[in-house]
Amino acid sequence: MEAFEIPPGVLKPSTPARVIELIGKALAANPPPSRRAELVRNLGECRLPAGVPAVVGAMADPDATVRAEAARACAMIGDPSGIKALEELLKDSDPAVRAAAIRAGASLNQDSFVTAGLGDSNQDCFMAAAPHASGPAHFELIAARMASLSGSARCVAARALSRSASMEHAALVASQLSGDNVPLIVVAIESLAKSKAVLHADSVRAMLSHPHPTVRRAAVRSMRVFAEGVDQAAIATKALADEDLSVRQAACELLNANPTQEAIPVLAQQLSAGYRPLRLAAREALISGDAVAQEQVRNVAAAMLSDVDHDRRIDGSYILGHLKSDVAFERHLQLLDDGDWVIVQQVVESLGEIGRTEAAERIVKIAKRAQPDEAAGASAPNEPEAIGAAFVACGKLHYKPIFRLAREIVPQKLTSPIAIRSRAIWAAGVLGAADDGDLASALLSVANDNSPYENELARFEAIKALGNQHHLAALEELQRQSREQSIPSLRWIAYLVARRLQGGNASEPYTPPTLTHIAETSIQDLSQ
Repeated sequence: MEAFEIPPGVLKPSTPARVIELIGKALAANPPPSRRAELVRNLGECRLPAGVPAVVGAMADPDATVRAEAARACAMIGDPSGIKALEELLKDSDPAVRAAAIRAGASLNQDSFVTAGLGDSNQDCFMAAAPHASGPAHFELIAARMASLSGSARCVAARALSRSASMEHAALVASQLSGDNVPLIVVAIESLAKSKAVLHADSVRAMLSHPHPTVRRAAVRSMRVFAEGVDQAAIATKALADEDLSVRQAACELLNANPTQEAIPVLAQQLSAGYRPLRLAAREALISGDAVAQEQVRNVAAAMLSDVDHDRRIDGSYILGHLKSDVAFERHLQLLDDGDWVIVQQVVESLGEIGRTEAAERIVKIAKRAQPDEAAGASAPNEPEAIGAAFVACGKLHYKPIFRLAREIVPQKLTSPIAIRSRAIWAAGVLGAADDGDLASALLSVANDNSPYENELARFEAIKALGNQHHLAALEELQRQSREQSIPSLRWIAYLVARRLQGGNASEPYTPPTLTHIAETSIQDLSQ
């Protein structure tokens, strides 16, 4: 599911009106301030306009904590009827209350609250407003305050000015690079990059040699904007020698756009530096080169398959799989017998991507460990994930003999680990015949199973499998699910699969499900 951007459901506030009434009565009884603040917070969490009168009343509470909570509750409810009372809090004597009111007003799209905050003498109020600044007038107010702001407030101001198109504002941000405030320098670099202020490229480049690694890291990342082509690659290659591993990570990410042959040996060295983010970034850089660079990378990766280091064998397999390269194919096959299931999983995934069908005969032996008689006593770490990967690889290699076992696993919700079963379901859909009604019936049974014993991922994969199977008879049921299913992930995938079965056309646009929202309040209506 992680590969899909699933639209969220639409929340429908559904807290019973009686609960809001009870909270209002409890507030009217004038409990201690902490309790009053909790009750006001509860009203906000209900997100219903019926709570606005009590929230507005709380804005006049003698306790500042309650008034601030009332401002936040007004924003959570989102009803414009509370705006007038919220404006009065902009004059509150307590800056925390004013800051809460500024944020609330901004969330209700009231620019006047942002303007008031930017002009407030209190820096906390300024910082509440600056992230919401928009338009020349706001940016001028921020620029006018910059010199008088403290470090943290100046960081907020510099970040806000990244949204300004003014060259003068960019120059003001660039002037922050000359100080000794590391967080401010970093924000200035990021803001200049975001606004693509190339006139200040030399000032940012100077930060590549800054004594603090956080600044150097930000400067390297900004070179996506302030350098191009060969120059960019040269900067990144030099940064791969930095003593700080996070700076090297940024260099790998920069090389990801254009790795050079000269950088490949140095990138390969980063894999064993002992810092996982750097290792992952180096791998991605190695697989992103052009055809000439990839030939060199393939040879480097092939050598890794025989490395004594467990992680290097994984890296070698990962790289060859992503390059779909069968270099050192026999050695790659041998790693299927490695005793480490993490390695086996990676090798299975890579062989599935490489696409040579002769690998399937070896991979299927791993998939068969899903059978109870094969897996007796097997509970090694990552073994289920490796077995699941074997089903996927067999599907990608179109190895039909695995279909029978995958089909048997489809309904095994109580006995088969989800890491195996979800992938077996996928393989069954890929390998099953379009007219296999028995398979389609089993997949629909999984997709429609809303019992607590069924897994959402299995249901998701079952719907996907129907699309991979191209079982047109399931179209009507999938269309129904795309309209009526209450779980966002299942509704969305049902819509996509139905559209696929229709040849890429959908008769109506997707509408996300409505999700009932009942607030967890400290007062409940026990009569319900």
